[in-house]
Amino acid sequence: MSAALLALSCIYPYEPEGVSSVDDVLVFDGDLVIGETSIIRVSTLMPLKQEQSSGVNPFIFMYGSGKMTVEDSEGKVYPAVKLSYGAFQIDLTSASEDLQYRLTYSFDPSTLVNTWNGSAFQIADPSIHTYQSPWLTVRKAPGIDGIRYEVDEKNLVFDASLTGKDESSKYYRWGFEETWEFHADFNPEYYYDRLTGKYGTYPEGYTSPVYYCWTSAVSRESSLFSTEGLTENRVKREPFHTVSRTSRRLQEMYRLDLVAKGVSRDGYMFHKTLKQNSNSTGDLFSANPSELRGNITRLENEGELVLGFVEAVTVTRAHIYVGNMYYRGSTPWYNVFIPDTSEDGMPLDMWYDSGYRPAATPPDSMPGFYWTQHRCIDCTLDGGRKTKPEGWPTSHE
Repeated sequence: MSAALLALSCIYPYEPEGVSSVDDVLVFDGDLVIGETSIIRVSTLMPLKQEQSSGVNPFIFMYGSGKMTVEDSEGKVYPAVKLSYGAFQIDLTSASEDLQYRLTYSFDPSTLVNTWNGSAFQIADPSIHTYQSPWLTVRKAPGIDGIRYEVDEKNLVFDASLTGKDESSKYYRWGFEETWEFHADFNPEYYYDRLTGKYGTYPEGYTSPVYYCWTSAVSRESSLFSTEGLTENRVKREPFHTVSRTSRRLQEMYRLDLVAKGVSRDGYMFHKTLKQNSNSTGDLFSANPSELRGNITRLENEGELVLGFVEAVTVTRAHIYVGNMYYRGSTPWYNVFIPDTSEDGMPLDMWYDSGYRPAATPPDSMPGFYWTQHRCIDCTLDGGRKTKPEGWPTSHE
C-alpha cells in the first residue's frame, strides 16, 4: 500500500485575503497512523496566480533543518526520518491505540530552499518556528463490509459499505488506490534490424517482453461521510468511484484498494469545508479563514495562519479485482501505416530513428510491413512498469 494513499491528501491552491505572502503559510498534510509507518508532508503554497501562469504544482515543498517528532502520553518520543521534498516518515508500528499523541515540527527559516526555483525562502519572521498539534485521541477506523460495483452500458460504478467499530466516532474518510494491468496497442509480428536494414519475423505465439505492463494511481481527494443522526453507525453502498468501460484500466486486470479511517468531528468539518469551498468557488477562503485553520499551532505565535488537520488514526483496508470481461475498448489500427520510402518520403532508417517501429498487419488489409509509434508496441513508454505487483492473479510477465 503506497504512503500516498495513507495521506489521503486534499489541500488546494489558494490566495487568502489579509495574508501578505502565502510563502508564510505552512501546510501539514497526513495523519499519524497507529500501528504503521506514517508520512507527514510539510509545505508552503505558491500564490494561485503564479501557479496558474507557470503550470506547475501549487505546492512548494521545503527542506532544510526541519525536525519532526511524535510524542505519546506516556512520554515516549518517535523521531521522524526526513525524506525528500518536505516529507517526514514516522515509525508508529509499536504505538498503542490506547494512548494519545502529539506532533511537533520545528525549523530554522535560514536553511529553507524554494524547490520551485532553487532560491532561498523569504520568510518575514527569521526566528525559529515551532509547530505543534494538540494531544490527539486515536480515532478507530470503521470496518469495511464490502466493495461492490454496478455495471451499465458505459461505466462500472464502485460503492462501499462500512460499519463503525466505535459508537463514539461517527465521522469517516476514505480514499483508494487503483492498480491495473494493460498491454501495448500492438504485439509486433515483425521487426526491423537497423544494422542490416532488413526485416525479420517473430515466431508464431511470440509475446513481446514489453507488451504487458502495470501501473497505478491514487485518488486525489478523499470521500467524507457521517452517520450522525442516522439510526445505525453504518455507511451502506455509498458510491465513490466510476471507471469507463473503454478505459484501459479494464483491459486485462483491475484492482481497487480502499483505505478507510475514522476522524474527529472537527477534522470532518475541516475537510468538508475545504472541499466545499474549493469545488464551489475555486477560492479556499470564500468562507471565514478561521474555519480552515486546522489543528496545528505555532507556539511562538498562536495567531499565525496554518493549514492542515493532523489526526491519530487506525486504518482498515479492502480490495476488489475486476477482470477484462467488461472492457469495451478497441485496437487503434488507425495508428499503423506502411512507411513511405519513395523519393517524397523517408528511408526506413529515418523512420526508425524518428521513433517508429514495425507493428502488425491490420485485419483484412493488404500485405506489407506496417509501422507505428514506438510507444504503441512498448508499454513501458506509455506509462507502464514491468514490476508485477505481489500476488497479482494473472500469469503475464
